[in-house]
Amino acid sequence: MEFLGSVNIFDHRPQDTVKADVGDALGVELAADGSGFYEELPAYVARVLGLEIALLRIGSPGEDGAQFQVLVRGIAETSGQDEVDVSRHLADLLSAHGLRCAVDAP
Repeated sequence: MEFLGSVNIFDHRPQDTVKADVGDALGVELAADGSGFYEELPAYVARVLGLEIALLRIGSPGEDGAQFQVLVRGIAETSGQDEVDVSRHLADLLSAHGLRCAVDAP
């Protein structure tokens, strides 16, 4: 499954705090993931409009670099149209809410 968007967030605050800010920025409520899709990474997800938005902790507190990642993937059947990368739009929304982030390079 290809991701439709990927943004790194640089933040040393607790995941619950970042989760609340990301949810506010994107207009969704993120809940703990129980699917196992993200395996061993602590993840929160929201499902809306046939998409899944996930917030993953990808670094430990105190580590340099990206601490979190926001991923968007399609979870609904589509008509086979070309997929659209929403990474730049995600980064703009998150930045507008004061989160320091960057589009994840492929």
